[in-house]
Amino acid sequence: MTDKTTDGINAAHSPMFEKIRGYFRRGLWNEMRIKNAVIKEKISTDEFFEITGKTFSYII
Repeated sequence: MTDKTTDGINAAHSPMFEKIRGYFRRGLWNEMRIKNAVIKEKISTDEFFEITGKTFSYII
């Protein structure tokens, strides 16, 4: 996933992916907030897995 568009954004990820991943890595967001981003369709379930290392589930 190193393909980049001309504006430098990774074409393989949602527009909010890098920002949300950064929040999670810095401890600003927990797993539940990342789940909410999936539910609100800001990132995909595959991106959830990439960020958290866990399979997405609607069950809390």
